[in-house]
Amino acid sequence: DDTGAQAESAEHEEVARNERVLEVVATDLEEYLTVTGPVRAVKGTDVSTEESGVVESIPHDKGAVVRAGQVLASLDRDLLRAQMKSADAELELRKYKAERMKTLAEANSASREELIESDTMLEQAQRAAEIARLRFERAQVKAPYDGVVVDRYVELGQLVAAGTPVARVVDPFVLELDGYVTEREVAWMQPGAPALVALEGRREEIEATVHWASIEANTTTGKFAVEIRLPNPRLELRAGV
Repeated sequence: DDTGAQAESAEHEEVARNERVLEVVATDLEEYLTVTGPVRAVKGTDVSTEESGVVESIPHDKGAVVRAGQVLASLDRDLLRAQMKSADAELELRKYKAERMKTLAEANSASREELIESDTMLEQAQRAAEIARLRFERAQVKAPYDGVVVDRYVELGQLVAAGTPVARVVDPFVLELDGYVTEREVAWMQPGAPALVALEGRREEIEATVHWASIEANTTTGKFAVEIRLPNPRLELRAGV
């Protein structure tokens, strides 16, 4: 009948609903891990004297920026200078005698033994002159690389022995963060990978790169050492934080 048909039609009638459509697209996923550790200078050296003597001059004080080869401390070199001049004079004499002996040997006026002896004495004189020059140069302690003098250990007039540290030079233009990561995290620490470093006392983060990750875990902690390097061309960052 009509009543039943109407009831069946009402039962199958669609009901309007509000629906939202979300479009799914592929995006890049960035994952981060945190490494905590101290920041230090990559290179730092206690520079020692190779000769004994009295400290005559200290051209650079603490805090001075020095270039590779600049003098950090100079010893009194008067005696070494005299020895170098004496060795040079002996060398000139031996050169003259060697040339004269060579001329005599060509004229059959000198034996082969005398010629060899003359050449040997010339070579010994050359070595003695070289040693004297090296000792004269080594009496000046020089910076091994570009850096900053962060400490000095001697004073003017002080008598020092060979091997005495005279100053400490640090290269602060590149700093290094040393830290440790787990076995799962070390797979992400590839050389050249980007890093952001947050230092105490600075609001902004510093762009850096992963320099090295150990291939062997620490036997005590089971973690892997990593090194992250930070450029510091204007010396705005300090080591030790």
